[in-house]
Amino acid sequence: MSKKRKKRIVIVFVCIILFIALIWCLIPRKYLERPKMILFLNGENGIASKITAENELLLDDCVEYLVDYSEEKQTILYLNEEEQIVELDIQTGMSNKKNLSELEIYPTEEQEIHNLQYGPTEDEISFVFDKCIYIWNTKTEELRKVVNPCMASIKYNKYQWCETGDLYFLRYHRNQFSDLYLFEEGKNEAELIQTNIVSFILNENEDVLYAVEGDADYEGLALNIKFQIIEINLVDGTTRDLQKLKSNNFLLKNVDDRYLYYVEESVKKKNAKLYCLDLESGHKKCIFRTDREIVGIIIENVNSQ
Repeated sequence: MSKKRKKRIVIVFVCIILFIALIWCLIPRKYLERPKMILFLNGENGIASKITAENELLLDDCVEYLVDYSEEKQTILYLNEEEQIVELDIQTGMSNKKNLSELEIYPTEEQEIHNLQYGPTEDEISFVFDKCIYIWNTKTEELRKVVNPCMASIKYNKYQWCETGDLYFLRYHRNQFSDLYLFEEGKNEAELIQTNIVSFILNENEDVLYAVEGDADYEGLALNIKFQIIEINLVDGTTRDLQKLKSNNFLLKNVDDRYLYYVEESVKKKNAKLYCLDLESGHKKCIFRTDREIVGIIIENVNSQ
């Protein structure tokens, strides 16, 4: 084969790669992401019963990675494709929407909105934007930025409000890990609670925190990352290892400090598995598999002992 012919083949190959890359960039994000869903679970003693299609709620317009749920209002809170805050009534199917532009919030690829939540008060909704946590009062329409909250962080479980108005949040520092802080209302500085955290949730009594902890080291030139679920006692500061994980998982729900639900995401296979971990026995069970992205679970009719 002549040098000229080889050169032509290389040019054609490069053009094909560039064309594919261009098409990929032009495809709207919603067509590249997996469909998102919420699971409604019914169970006795915290163990979910058989999950069928009746337990699934698809959110075709949702672009959030985690959604929030108000048991009192029976509504789901999330961000849609039109950059609107959506409150979906699960009983009627009707939804209330608020344009982010009305709040003078303009997301970009570098400054996305994540983790919409109800709180810290009944009439407020909060979210992460531009390395800060914002609080929108739905009654007064006031929007305020929380002082010294979080830096750019991962998309899962960035923060959680306490009944007192205090705030637990993640602050990214290296690799894909973050540090967990407590920001108490009325104080100027946040208190460091734990390092190398991927995601976390508080228990109902707000005295125990469950977290996915990461650890990274090098084996030669390869970066080896390990994950595990830990329990942090917020009263005495002690920690307890609960479950080693095979991949980067995130936490969704805990039931009366007995059962912990978490999701294992497979990037290669593009599927998700929902696990239930018994915190007393240490046994875990995969209770659901799907090719969709699980963005929330709601547990009803649970009678834990």
